[in-house]
Amino acid sequence: MKRVAHNLAQSVPHEIGELIARDVRLLQRLGRRGLIAHCRPTVDFSTLDNVHHPARRLLQHYKHHSAPVKFSTAPWSQKQVMRALVRGPHKSCQDHLSFLQDEFVDMIHKGQWLVLPYSAVRDLPGLCVSPPGVVPQRERCPRWICDYSWSHVNGDTLPLAAVKAMQFGHALDYILHKVLLADPARDPIYLLKLDISDGFYRIGLAIDDIPKLGVAFPSLPHQETLIAFPLVLPMGWTNSPPIFFTATETVADLANAHIAVGATAPPHPLDDLAESIPPVEPLPPTCQYNIPSIPRDPALPRPVGQLSYIDVFVDDFVGLVQDDPDSLSNRRRVRRILLHAVVDVFRPLEPGDPPERQEPVSLNKLQKGDCSWATIKSVLGPSHEDIGFHPADAASYQHHQMAHGSRRAPLHVSCATRFTQHF
Repeated sequence: MKRVAHNLAQSVPHEIGELIARDVRLLQRLGRRGLIAHCRPTVDFSTLDNVHHPARRLLQHYKHHSAPVKFSTAPWSQKQVMRALVRGPHKSCQDHLSFLQDEFVDMIHKGQWLVLPYSAVRDLPGLCVSPPGVVPQRERCPRWICDYSWSHVNGDTLPLAAVKAMQFGHALDYILHKVLLADPARDPIYLLKLDISDGFYRIGLAIDDIPKLGVAFPSLPHQETLIAFPLVLPMGWTNSPPIFFTATETVADLANAHIAVGATAPPHPLDDLAESIPPVEPLPPTCQYNIPSIPRDPALPRPVGQLSYIDVFVDDFVGLVQDDPDSLSNRRRVRRILLHAVVDVFRPLEPGDPPERQEPVSLNKLQKGDCSWATIKSVLGPSHEDIGFHPADAASYQHHQMAHGSRRAPLHVSCATRFTQHF
């Protein structure tokens, strides 16, 4: 194995070759479990002491035992593994090889992935190999994703996750419902967006199950055949969304429970920073559809109090509050509650953490104004469709949905509160 490590450092260019060679030596010295414990020594869950929620027991399992990967089928044969390696990664990986090398250097340093030569892991129990690909993104870096469906890994995976925690496609509906029922005679509606850094990569995989989610790492013809192993929930695996949603939906539930009883929250280290950053100046609203104004339906329930609500779509939290424009009281209260709910589930930075570990709240997004309240806000990820709303306009939107038969039709209403849909 020493020769393998030396050859890798010579044949695989870039810093990633040195990291692979290092991990080959650690594998030889520490064994598989020791190597993974060395690369990912800490967990991202908090103590969970403040999580008074039905999901607490499940989150504690993920904290202490990580996420399991169990199949309904027999382990792969070596012939199946070799067939998958011969097929290799999607051709998009070769087009983005330099990006992938940089990306994996960062992810290896963060303890999120390992890359090892096939010759060093060929006898790992449960080894499977799936093809990866690279998805271009508008105005953002490409995204590495694993095609676990092609290899039938997704189809063979047992659904050992809280699938009902997912709400794909419903976050916008819930937000609209809250806006619709808000009292238009009260204070304006402000919106906030909070992003969880590293997303799925906050939750680890059970060590003995990691080989099942191996993927073919792109290499040149003269280089050693390489396999990448996720130490955390990978993009593309069928159980990654419901497992991660269990955590983020719990955060939203905790926040809304505190909001509902009128609780206050102590200052949070990021609250003053968020308050000091003004929201990005929005573009002037435009009108893509001539939608008539529809009076509020008298059959709707009578609004009670100011709107204060938190929802979440994957790793994007969306806050809605009604507040006096000249006062920050309700906005600051709701933001503090949300920030504390996040660290009740995801552990904040602590002394002794490796330098690569980040705060659970994305500071990069926060410094761009994500955590600042505004009546016009782009939420739920990259902007695809602009949709504007005020409580008085929500009924107009429902009428538009019925008329056009699609909730995804581009729509932009000129009004006080606007947010952007993307699904």
